[in-house]
Amino acid sequence: MNRFEEKRSVQDFCSERIGTSKRCLVLSTKRDVGVTFFLRHLEHETQRVNPKTFAVYVDCGSSDPEVIFRKFFDRLEDRKLLRWKALSILRELGDGLMRIIALVLSATWGPSIGPTLGAIVPKVATTAYASTPSERFARLIRSKRWKRPVLFLVDNAQEIKPQSLNILNTVYSERYEHVRFVLSFVAGSENRVALDAFDQRLRSYGLGVDTMDFPAPDEKFVSQIASALRVPLPDAESGQLLRVTEGSISRIIAVLRREDLNSTPPSVLEQEILRYLLVAGQPLRRDDILGLVLKSPRLAEPEPAVQKALGALDRMKLIVIRSHWLGDEVEIAPGQDRAARQSVPGFADLVAAQELYAHFKTVEEIRSPRHSQSAYGALLYRLAKQVDPASVSQRAFDLVRISLAQADLAAAEHYVKRATGESTPASVPDIYTLLAFYVSVQDFQRALEMLDALGPEYWQRVRVLRIIHAITLNRVRAHAAAEGEIQMLLAEPETTPEEFALLTSYLVSGLLHDGELGRARAVFERSRPHLRLARNRGYALRNCAAVYFWGDGRDTARATAILAEAAGVFEQQQDDFGRYTTLNNQGALTGTSRPAAQSAASALPAFQKAFESLAQFGTQHVEEVGANLGSALLLTRQVERATTHLTKMIAISAFDFPRSIMESALAFAEVMSGNAEAARVRMREVTRRVADVHLPEAAYRANVNAAAVEKACGARDSRFEHYVDAARHAGFWAGTGSLDRMLAGARASAITRDSLPDFLSYDYFQYWSQNPLSYLSAPLLPEKAVRDHMAQ
Repeated sequence: MNRFEEKRSVQDFCSERIGTSKRCLVLSTKRDVGVTFFLRHLEHETQRVNPKTFAVYVDCGSSDPEVIFRKFFDRLEDRKLLRWKALSILRELGDGLMRIIALVLSATWGPSIGPTLGAIVPKVATTAYASTPSERFARLIRSKRWKRPVLFLVDNAQEIKPQSLNILNTVYSERYEHVRFVLSFVAGSENRVALDAFDQRLRSYGLGVDTMDFPAPDEKFVSQIASALRVPLPDAESGQLLRVTEGSISRIIAVLRREDLNSTPPSVLEQEILRYLLVAGQPLRRDDILGLVLKSPRLAEPEPAVQKALGALDRMKLIVIRSHWLGDEVEIAPGQDRAARQSVPGFADLVAAQELYAHFKTVEEIRSPRHSQSAYGALLYRLAKQVDPASVSQRAFDLVRISLAQADLAAAEHYVKRATGESTPASVPDIYTLLAFYVSVQDFQRALEMLDALGPEYWQRVRVLRIIHAITLNRVRAHAAAEGEIQMLLAEPETTPEEFALLTSYLVSGLLHDGELGRARAVFERSRPHLRLARNRGYALRNCAAVYFWGDGRDTARATAILAEAAGVFEQQQDDFGRYTTLNNQGALTGTSRPAAQSAASALPAFQKAFESLAQFGTQHVEEVGANLGSALLLTRQVERATTHLTKMIAISAFDFPRSIMESALAFAEVMSGNAEAARVRMREVTRRVADVHLPEAAYRANVNAAAVEKACGARDSRFEHYVDAARHAGFWAGTGSLDRMLAGARASAITRDSLPDFLSYDYFQYWSQNPLSYLSAPLLPEKAVRDHMAQ
């Protein structure tokens, strides 16, 4: 069926003038309302009516976003673009031979072959691209040989994992203005939050986004389908059919074709396969289903019968079997959870849960090379709450540990929330697990929300939670309240050496952030003798070295010695996170001397090494060093490198103090690259948003930098005075040194496009973070909490 209005909307989006910022159209839709048919039809129709546009339909149901660009090259071959087909054969010859061919071709045909060949020959070095297919695509689309607009029609975009969505970031710049995306996102009422997060993530990459609701079938549409199928259907029956089928397009067609959706109910074996999938709540590999049936004393069928049952369920459209290079994966078909549940009696679910738990516990114990921890960690946690409550505490920590190995913070949070259940009321174990996760990733505002969910009458009775609460207050900058709680905890006789070091380091950091440098030094010097027995003394030394960074008590020799001692502790303990965060702090100390460009050049190798190393722990750990590296690159006049680095960092950072410094540095780079108006717009937005950071230093530096940009751009309106006034009244405890320097430069007309980095107001960020849960003497999730939950 043709949806004329929807098709017209998409065509209007695609026909907008080249250069428009809106490059993505998200179709918000429900399951089984015909969007797949619509997108496939649109691909065919576009190629027929407007052959200059290269339209590609892609189904991302496999959660693999690289299929977007792989499908593009498949379509090149399908549509008989023979030169690409021939070159695709060459790709199979291997990297070594391809590089030889590249040399021969470039020597024979000269530079004209370069951009095209770059789309096929893989690079040896690592690149900024999200994947090899995306790099091939980007190089081809930018080559002079490609002149056609490209339209990607992406189905099931909701299945793209958060850490993988950045593959679209590959093509966000103006050089790809002829590439458009139409993305269908299944977002019923239960998934609206996910749609909003998806939209925000696209926008964070610089992609302009339009959203359109894709309507479900109505009575008129049902009548049109009946007419197309040549089935007589009175108007009065259209509404009834719509209600009976719950608007499901496949069920509407099946009824009109006189297909009986429930003519053959699932067999006992088919029901048990469905039960495994329903209880697991996630896809299962085909070989795991075969193994479960093989080991189950309830089921006697041999493997051929299981394979036949899987095929039957697939034909009934109750399950979907997706092929991967590691083997088939089976899951309940989209929109069929209710039908599957109705087909399976519920009384044996607990037995299925026990069998699943035993199976995947064995997978865990033998460290099966066919399974990733991510695949079974969340499943074991969910099942343990039903069948093994004694292990829930350990399962929770395993869950958090596995989540931290995901590609970035959004992916890690998505993983944990899928395990704890986003749509159900949180149990006590789930709240504890989310608390452990948020503490581990330093999201202390969310950790405070979890503590509030437990209630003070609960956490005040558990010492470990009191420690977490005090640290959380410190990290959300409620320093006075945090200091009171920390002092009370330190005075209690049961305080362990590790707890003493942990609490002291946060107490010192709070005093430093409030500008109480003298008190911070006094606390450290009084506490230092008591730190030597603590296993986490490296983190305390790393943090407390900053008491000698600034003010009248600045002593670079002592700070250098303390950081070196911390690095030695981490080296001995083989703690790479501690070692490389300390390396960043050592770079920050080096960079505090003057002149700024010279000290930045000295600090740059430390920042670069720390950034590359900390990135291995996940992108949630690179914001501080990423900001430092970007500032150092700008200060050393490496403008192009700074622009590339800062653009990537900003795309993965929440708006906070480090982000505001990165935005300022990027605005300076834009001015130096001749894009003055973009820089002014950027700083206008930064100074508006920085008020929400609630940190005087952040507001001060953002407004000083915005004023410098105005002067470098030669602006003549009142914004300069507005920014200066906002900086002067920001209330930053360290004074107005960088503001005074910028104003002197403005009076002397010394702020120019080339000299702009000399007037950057910045500070190098240090790492204060550590995982408190690693050094607390009691488990965060007490056994009693689990028993109480199970009793309820």
